[in-house]
Amino acid sequence: MGSDVQGPDEFASGGRPRSLPGSGAGEAEFRLLADALPHLVWICSPDGSLDYLNAQGWEYFGEKWAAGLKACVRTEGAGTETPQTDVASHPFPSDPCIHPEDAARARAVWAEALRTLTPINLEVRLRRRDGDYRWHLVRAQPMLDAGGRVSRWMGTSTNIHEVREANDRAAFLLALATELALMRDPQELVCAAMFRLRERLNAPLVTLVELDEPAGEAIMLRNRDTDRSQIEVASLPLGPFRELAMRARQGLVTAVRDVRTEGQVASLCDRWFGLDGVGAFVSAPLLQGGSLVAVLSVVEAVPRDWGLSEIELVQRVADVVWPPFEKARADRSVEDALREMNRRKDEFLAMLSHELRNPLAPIRSAVQILRDHDGGAELDWARRVIERQTRHLVRLVDDLLDVSRMVRGQIVLQKDAIDVADVVRHAVETSRPLIRSRQHRLHVQLPTQPLRLQGDLTRLAQVIANLLNNAAKYTEDGGDIWVEASQVRSQVVVRVKDTGAGIAPSLLTHVFELFTQAERTLDRSQGGLGIGLTLVKQLVEMHGGSVEVYSEGLGKGAEFVVKLPALDPYQEMPAAPETIEDAAPARGEPETREPAAGEREEGGGVATGDTTASMRVLVVDDNVDAADSTAMLLSLDGFDAHSVHSAQAALDAVASLKPDVVLLDIGLPEMDGYHVAKRLRELPVGRTPAIIALTGYGQPADRVRAASAGFDEFLVKPVEPDVLNGLLRSLRVSPGGGVRPHR
Repeated sequence: MGSDVQGPDEFASGGRPRSLPGSGAGEAEFRLLADALPHLVWICSPDGSLDYLNAQGWEYFGEKWAAGLKACVRTEGAGTETPQTDVASHPFPSDPCIHPEDAARARAVWAEALRTLTPINLEVRLRRRDGDYRWHLVRAQPMLDAGGRVSRWMGTSTNIHEVREANDRAAFLLALATELALMRDPQELVCAAMFRLRERLNAPLVTLVELDEPAGEAIMLRNRDTDRSQIEVASLPLGPFRELAMRARQGLVTAVRDVRTEGQVASLCDRWFGLDGVGAFVSAPLLQGGSLVAVLSVVEAVPRDWGLSEIELVQRVADVVWPPFEKARADRSVEDALREMNRRKDEFLAMLSHELRNPLAPIRSAVQILRDHDGGAELDWARRVIERQTRHLVRLVDDLLDVSRMVRGQIVLQKDAIDVADVVRHAVETSRPLIRSRQHRLHVQLPTQPLRLQGDLTRLAQVIANLLNNAAKYTEDGGDIWVEASQVRSQVVVRVKDTGAGIAPSLLTHVFELFTQAERTLDRSQGGLGIGLTLVKQLVEMHGGSVEVYSEGLGKGAEFVVKLPALDPYQEMPAAPETIEDAAPARGEPETREPAAGEREEGGGVATGDTTASMRVLVVDDNVDAADSTAMLLSLDGFDAHSVHSAQAALDAVASLKPDVVLLDIGLPEMDGYHVAKRLRELPVGRTPAIIALTGYGQPADRVRAASAGFDEFLVKPVEPDVLNGLLRSLRVSPGGGVRPHR
């Protein structure tokens, strides 16, 4: 009795392996061939139990495995075959030589092969003599006798562990690189890489350290939580740890299997990695331009015999992580720079509009003077030119301001139930001068019955006016423009069509983008900033609608179609809710209200009749033309008007002239208008003039700040002369001197 598995010793002693093919010389030749092969060669009985194993097999499994073999082989006795144990009939390879996770799969494959008499091809992990498992490709072929029955199974086992590990590692690295390539956030990228590596190697901690040697500092990122998004950041002095980085500077991976054997390193590891009781670690360097910039480490709490494949994996992950990490960090810097550029652009737009307003104010005042004092045909021609160009500049400034507000989400609609006919009429009135100047024929078609929608009349009129202006600019003189409003199911549809230059197919999908314009010719510039259609789209969408453009190509005209939700004609609309933003006045209009019945002004002042002759007005603006022209215009209208051009001159003039009203610019040099207003408010009660802001700064925040500084009214340049005149005439004269607004 005893083990029936034949091996090299049996051949040497003249013993005959029971299941070897042939006899005599054939057996010797088989032994020589089997022992010369680099594979494990084995022979099994018809039921799959092991009969023979070559020398490589005995070397792989080891002599101690002989006792285990007895649980996997058959014995002979009195013409019968009886298993020694419950697992004796298990086919080879089986317990205890196979990995527990692979045993059930191997048995299932053998069972199918025994049933169908088909070859076996299977990858499993076989236990080596040192207790470690290695992947093998197991193949077995059934040998049939003359009667077609299986007489034996002949098989081989090829060690594919390194190939399998390399393929598995490559697949892991490919999946990791793909995952990281899709990430833009540097912290998210590092967290994902550290989490994947920690999970792969089943380690409690992974760290990434960025070294700043000139500053003597190390920034350590640690991931040791089951939540991949959690990361710890620690700043460590680099001094005590320079020794740990010596190998890393040479581009070498450091693998410490037992920290306790490393002397001085052991006392630093706990502090360096922030883990109580470091047992082992692997650290891979990240070099850039030959300089050490970071170190990726995998840390174990107990000693660990790092395999070569594990060490290589850490280095490969370090190589995979750093490029996308640097790119993500660079992208983040670019995004931050773009945000800063965007912020500066908004500031530029606001400042540009302010600077454009300054020359507009004196131009408008000059126009008013020319209008009121006829001086012949030449002056009339000059007046019309200035007036026309002023209106053009005002439109440009308004568009710039609207873009600035749109980008910052500060456009607030004042919605109410309105008739689309009113929208079209307002738009036509706005665009008529341009249309007439180009001698276009304008065709307007409106519904015979009211067609209502919920919207902001001013903004929707701006939408249609922009489309009409666009049509006029790109249609040759004498062309046709149509505007038509109708209801299509539950929508109000407004169409603006022209016979103009048309739109190239390549431009159709971009016409609503900011700063987009058709190609201009040298002989004719259509003007504009390329923002009108952007405003159209934004304003329409704010009303819950849409806008589309159609054109058959260059020279074939264009059609814009605006669609807005229609109101039920029988639906009663509630009044629009009042908000602070909605209550803001239009540009150039005063923020005033009429007094309630019987309301009295502080100090007993009441409104009187015409106060023009007795009202003294001081205009303060560092733009000399703006200040002087405004004062001249007011003087011609009967006010006692004076102008100064600095903050200190304003304070001196208030003390000497004792004006009733101060028109004060905010953007003064040396001392801004806010501080001047506060100084004026410190004057004795009864002699404080009414203070009106006349400025190019028209944002809501500017209005709030002006009110807190003591301004009574707020006007935005360029103000219509009639509006300014009307506001001054509405002020109340107080018996003690000075005036007050109707509040």
